[in-house]
Amino acid sequence: MKTHLIAHTITSPDGSQPPLVQTLAEHSRNTARLCAAICRPLGLEKLGALTGWLHDMGEAAQPVQEHIRQQTGEKPNHSAAGMRWLWEQTAGQSDSVRLAGQMAALAIGCHHSGRCDYLSPDGSRPWLERMDTRQAQALYGESVDAFFSDCCTRQEMESLIQAAALEVAALYKRSKTILPKGEDRQQRQDALQFGLGLAQRFLFSALVDADWTDTASFMGRTPLPPFPSDRQRQATWDLLSGRMERFIRSMEARRPIDLLRQEISGQCLAAAEHLPAGIYRLCVPTGGGKTYSALRFCVETARRQNARRLFYFAPYKSITRQNADNIRRALGAEYVLEHHSDVLFEPDQQDQRERWLALSQRWQGSPVICTTMVQLLDALFAAPRQNVRRLAALAGSVLLLDEVQALPLRHTCLLTLALNTLPHLFGCTVLLCTATQPDLTQVPYPLQFSPDRDLVPDYQARFQQFRRTRVIPPAVQGEQLLPAIADFVAGLLRENRSILVVLNTKGTVNRLFDALAPLMPPDCPLFCLTTYLCQQHRDDVLAQVTRRLGDGLPLVCISTQLIEAGVDLSFDCVVRDLTGLPSIVQAAGRCNRHGDDGCRPVYLIECAGEYLDALPEIHDGREITRALLAQLPPGADLLSPQVIQMYYQRCYSGPRRRLDMQYPVSPGGCAATTMVDLLSSNLRGVQAFLEQGRRPERLKDLCQAFGTAEAAFEAIPDETVPVLVPYGGGKGKLLRLQSAGGTPSLLRELQPYTVSLSPSQCQRLGTALYPVLDGAALALREPYYDSAHKGLSFTPGGMAALVL
Repeated sequence: MKTHLIAHTITSPDGSQPPLVQTLAEHSRNTARLCAAICRPLGLEKLGALTGWLHDMGEAAQPVQEHIRQQTGEKPNHSAAGMRWLWEQTAGQSDSVRLAGQMAALAIGCHHSGRCDYLSPDGSRPWLERMDTRQAQALYGESVDAFFSDCCTRQEMESLIQAAALEVAALYKRSKTILPKGEDRQQRQDALQFGLGLAQRFLFSALVDADWTDTASFMGRTPLPPFPSDRQRQATWDLLSGRMERFIRSMEARRPIDLLRQEISGQCLAAAEHLPAGIYRLCVPTGGGKTYSALRFCVETARRQNARRLFYFAPYKSITRQNADNIRRALGAEYVLEHHSDVLFEPDQQDQRERWLALSQRWQGSPVICTTMVQLLDALFAAPRQNVRRLAALAGSVLLLDEVQALPLRHTCLLTLALNTLPHLFGCTVLLCTATQPDLTQVPYPLQFSPDRDLVPDYQARFQQFRRTRVIPPAVQGEQLLPAIADFVAGLLRENRSILVVLNTKGTVNRLFDALAPLMPPDCPLFCLTTYLCQQHRDDVLAQVTRRLGDGLPLVCISTQLIEAGVDLSFDCVVRDLTGLPSIVQAAGRCNRHGDDGCRPVYLIECAGEYLDALPEIHDGREITRALLAQLPPGADLLSPQVIQMYYQRCYSGPRRRLDMQYPVSPGGCAATTMVDLLSSNLRGVQAFLEQGRRPERLKDLCQAFGTAEAAFEAIPDETVPVLVPYGGGKGKLLRLQSAGGTPSLLRELQPYTVSLSPSQCQRLGTALYPVLDGAALALREPYYDSAHKGLSFTPGGMAALVL
């Protein structure tokens, strides 16, 4: 009786039962089928099947079989065999055959690690080195013969190579149109190479997801998850479209501004009824109802295109949380998956938490996914395979990017190149949604909007219709001391019941709070909002503020910019520290939000003593706004689309900023380059390769330094340390964590009771911090947390904090 090659085994704990076995042929077939289905939206079904079939060819060698059967502890390399066989079959063939082989071989060779460079900045080719290790060479011939004897035939795989080459030829043709002919020739070549590289990452993503999914199904003794049929998806979108329309009809027009919001919502629906896949924008003023209008467009577009998913991306978790609630309200909680680190479950909801973890790992199982811009950037560019795995979910989907102006400058070109690629290769529709649309057509790799790019073509007139505030430039030239600003704010209470003050740094907020507190009337509470308050504390403060605003009671709230977006509050008056114009516009959106009280003032001030060296984007934005104020005539409307575009023209001009937009890096001691170059034409790596006297790479070959770029990429530099604080219900949980019964699962329950600090801030706190759970986390001693007002303090008893 023939003994089949095996891929996985499950042994009983006591060894009394014979092991359950999954054959290598079954695992290869299942992975090929899953990978092909994932790649279908890109037109790469055969390439996906080829990659899935060959990914574990190296497991056919006897030493690997002995390891799988637990007869030896040695774990030989089993990724190189399929990689090498594909390379040998395709290296000397036509352009499309060779490129198909490169894409599949790289995915196979890296599927148990991160993607490596195809061509490194120093001119080396690490992927070939992976293929030619001494161990891999010794097992290669045996692996190939055994695999084709037991799993499939050579002829089947050779036929798949030819079919995959036809798909890749069509992909290459589509990639050539990512940037049109009118653009710079090198930029067009960069866009083409970037698109091919992103398609290869997608193939890698599909393989990782298919491999993990089949393995998990076998090990968990569960059937493979089904792919929803076209008919099932269509039925879901029909249902959600009906819910969306009923929800829109249920929103009563109680104010004149509500009628304007309904008109904008109607324009979005009309656009969704005929626009093809592409890149669009929704430019409406703050308070224009853009969340539900944008959602209406996306749901109807998903219904008409029978999209695979609808994604909502926001720059901050606070916005994601609020709008995930809004989306659930419109569509139903059972159809929405919210994915970010602040999603929490009660101790008795362990089953729900495990299901959430499984779905969020793949962005699967729900038609609507609400997550953050960081998660999108990580899926597109970051190294860990968990991030790569999620990329596959984007294909054939509708993507809503909210508050896109908050994107850090260095990610600009990476994102525009990715967004340009998604409609051309991934079949996506993309919507950028904000009141302060950055002019991404003026950046080095311009965004290619669809011809009818504006869902609201008359948006400039809409800004006039929604004008509810006027921005008043600083009355005093130069910086003002905080006591003078406190007097100014206190004076505003004579004519305003509610005042919002937004400053640039946490330290300035705390110092103004201390200066203003003695000046406050007895019936007017003073609130403070910064990230020195844990999330639960901020939520509680916002709840109190919301209640008082709804009841028409007086208050003053001093905050950093965390209140500027995704917070549906309306103050009588706003005071904004000088900063970038988009932040000023967002702050103005918290004033007279519903147009109930004519045209209300937004005062600009300039605080003395702010140190913005560690906040370069705020510093640069402040300088650009200052220069713009000097240029504009008196009385100019700072909230108009024309002035906003003038601001962005300054943001995107100059050699330094244009370089910064391409994400400069100096990887591994190599000379300075950019993330854009590493992921596209890799000019430095190609030049180093040629200088070593090697044959030039052919035009259609891959040339990117994938591994170098992905290792260097950071969506948001994270050098902070989470510190548990004794606020509210967190006090009891902290005590439990310190007790003998404390478990690591309690750390997740304490997520809302954490404050993120830099290492230098932790050092400054010194013995105010203490370890818990055997050093797994740090906690703050109670005298250093002001639960009444300002949160974390660097001195005991809630005395004034002096750090920024």
